[in-house]
Amino acid sequence: MGKYNKQAPGDTPGYVYLLHCENGLYKVGRSAWPETRVTELRHQNGIRGTLLWKLQCADMVTTRAFLPRPFLISIPRRTSRLTVAGL
Repeated sequence: MGKYNKQAPGDTPGYVYLLHCENGLYKVGRSAWPETRVTELRHQNGIRGTLLWKLQCADMVTTRAFLPRPFLISIPRRTSRLTVAGL
C-alpha cells in the first residue's frame, strides 16, 4: 500500500500503538510497522519518544477508531485526569 493511499476499515491488518513523547505527551496511532513509524516521526517532525506498547490487530483502522480521537494526550503525574492537547 502506498504512502498516500486511504485505508478502509475491514481490510487493514497492522498495529495500534502508544508512543510516550519527550515532552510528556502520548501519541496513539496505527501503522503496519510501528517501529518504522516512530523513526519516521523522529526524522520528519522531530518527535522523539518511546514506544510503550503495540497491539497487533486484524483491522487497525477500526481498532484505532475506538480509541480517543485526539492524537496527543497528557497525563499529569499526580492526578488521573487527562489533559488533551490540540483541541
